[in-house]
Order: sequence, then structure tokens, then C-alpha cells
Amino acid sequence: MNLSAWLLLPALLLAPPGNLSDEALEKNDEGVRLHEKKEYLRALKAFEEARLLDPENAIIRRNMGRCILEIGSEELREGQIDEAISRLVQAVKLLPGEAESHYRLGVALYRKKEYRDAIARLEAARHLDRNHAPVRLWLARCHYELGVLDEAIVALEEAARIDPGEKDIADFLQKVRREEKIQRDFIRAYSANFTIEFSGEIPATVRDDVRHALEDAFQRATSELDYYPTAQISAILYSEKEFRDVTGSYHWVGGVYDGKIRVPVRDFQEHEEAVRKVIAHEVAHAVIREGCGDIPKWFNEGLAQHVDGSDRDAASKVAREIARGGHIPSLGGIDSKLRLADRKKVTEGYAMALSFVTYLGDTYGESRFGFIIHRMQKEDTFLEAFDAAYGDQPKVVADQWASSLGQEEEQAVPETGR
Repeated sequence: MNLSAWLLLPALLLAPPGNLSDEALEKNDEGVRLHEKKEYLRALKAFEEARLLDPENAIIRRNMGRCILEIGSEELREGQIDEAISRLVQAVKLLPGEAESHYRLGVALYRKKEYRDAIARLEAARHLDRNHAPVRLWLARCHYELGVLDEAIVALEEAARIDPGEKDIADFLQKVRREEKIQRDFIRAYSANFTIEFSGEIPATVRDDVRHALEDAFQRATSELDYYPTAQISAILYSEKEFRDVTGSYHWVGGVYDGKIRVPVRDFQEHEEAVRKVIAHEVAHAVIREGCGDIPKWFNEGLAQHVDGSDRDAASKVAREIARGGHIPSLGGIDSKLRLADRKKVTEGYAMALSFVTYLGDTYGESRFGFIIHRMQKEDTFLEAFDAAYGDQPKVVADQWASSLGQEEEQAVPETGR
């Protein structure tokens, strides 16, 4: 997240002689010492006591505001987004003229998906600090999420001028320029749960079919996962060439979810079943991401296939064949397969992921998938939520699954002589 850190200066260096009462000075210095030790909550208490003794002192107010910035930033890193926003609003009130307070609140609001409010705070930071590249980067991310690509490009170009060597900025700028070139004339429409953008070349009948397919997939995913996102999900419909140009994906990739659903749908009627399957898969990813944030790829892809109706028996057959060869990969190994350019290995990775998720559902009950999402909504990490659902860590349960593949193979051998 690259949040820059504030360092509090000792009060004696900031305060003119006689500016603080002895008791207020003592409490303020105590807060500075605790802050330097990163004991921010105790430091805040000291600053609050100092401020009660001298409510108008600007140094105490500044130190207190900067301490609150650190506490809010820690809460944000730990995923306590609502608490962080509440804390950072306090910091802005104490430090209205400091870009960092507006910046960190803007980042927190972005994490909450309150993009328009985040833009307001980031614009304030942009005005206060004309050389703060991260402010421009997060501002661009907000505009990007809202689909305002031209404004995202302006912010990224500013960031690139300030920090020309930052690869994240350069890569994002290249990505947004590529998308804007293709999507600048796209039409935007809305359904109950989606903001849909599409090329004017896509026939109206196809757009309607896809809109219904999106909503059908949303109802299926939310029902199976027992989680219902409230924010609109972005879906962009392309011709085949537009899709390849924007995503740079391999020819065998039928859709992408990268925070937005991207699907080529020009030949929907001709390939309706396949396109519906892709839409169901990418919508499942969107719902999972809204509920869980970042999770291991093996669980993400396995669960998305579980929801989209992929053939679980076929996946189990592939997994058993791999088990027979004695080469069952670890969960990390499955993740690695899913990131390769080799279609055969990627297909094996998908099959293994679905086989493991199917094992979890069959052994422990499918309701635990939704249980994990709800635990992560309450700020559990993935490992904590998985442990709560299955009574152990993923590696241990995966070993049980691997053993079961061999047992399934033995059971599959027909008996003879009877």
C-alpha cells in the first residue's frame, strides 16, 4: 500500500519556550516517546491528556493527529476498514492542511469501495501536495473503478511525471491507455447487479441475452455461497479481437475477472452454452472477491468451478490419474500450475482445484464455503477462516484429500470371481 510514515518531532524542538505548561509539556513528551516506540494507542492517550491541559496548542494537536494517522493506517493494514475510516476522519479534522491525512483517508475509502468519497479526499491531498505520486496513483484507481478512464489517465500521467521510475505507475498507465483506446466509444447500461459496458458492434439481442445470463449467474453464485454483494459489479463485453487486445490473454482463455468481468460475446448465439459457462465462472469470481478479497488461487478457482457447474466427476478422474502417477502437487503447486502458459498444465491445475473443493464439500458440507466468506467478512484471515471451517490448516486437509484419491482408485477397480 506504500503509506508513507510520519515521524513526530520532540515537542521541545517544536514549541517556543513557555508555549506549554509544565504538565502539558510532560504529557506531550511522553506521547512522543511512546510514538517513537510505536506504542501508538498509549501515545494517543498521552496526547489526549496533554490536549485537555492545553486545548488550543497547535503542536499537541499536530502530534495527536499524526498519532491517529498511524493507528488508522495499522487498522487499515489489518483489514479493519470501518475502524480505520472513523479514525482517519479524526486525523483529517486535526490536520486539515496536511496532505497525508486526506491521502490515507482516501485510501481507506477506496478499500471500502466508496470511490466518489475517496476521490474527494484524494483531490484535497492532490491540491495540498503537488509532488505526491501515490496520491495520483490511488486517484487513478478510483476513476478506473468508476470507468472514467480519461480522468484515470490524467492522474497517472501526473504520477509518472513525479516518479518516472515507478514500474507500478508505468504499467497501470499502459493498461489504462490500452483499455481507453478500445472502450472510449463503448455504451454503458445497468441491470439490477451489474454495470455493463459494451461495444456498439454487439447486437442488442446479444446484449440482452448476456444481461440475463449475468443476472442468472449472480443469483446462482450468491445462493450457493450464501453471500450477497451490495455493490454493482462491472462487466465489459467485447468482440473477440477487442478482448485479446485488452487482456493480452491466451487464445484458449474464454473470460477474465481482474476486478471487472471481461468476456468476448460477439458470437453468443452460436456458442451460447460455452459463453454462459464463462459468465457463470467470472461472476462467481466477482462474488468470491467481494466476499473474501485476496485468497489462494487453488481455492478461488476451485470454488468458482464448483459454482459454475463444472464437471466434478471429470475433475476427480484427472486428479485420480495424477495420483496414480504419484505426482499429486501441493496446494502451492496447484497455484503454480494455474499461472503457467501451458494449457495442459493449467487444465490439470483447474481439475485438481475443483477436485479438492469437491472433497471439502462432500466431506464437510457445502455450507462451509459460505461460512468461510462470512468469517472473512468479520476480519478473519483466510487461514483462520479455513481452520474454523475444517478444523485444521489447508495442507493437513489437502493431505487427507490426496489419500482419498488413492482410496477412490482402489474402490473403482471392479471385483472379479463373483
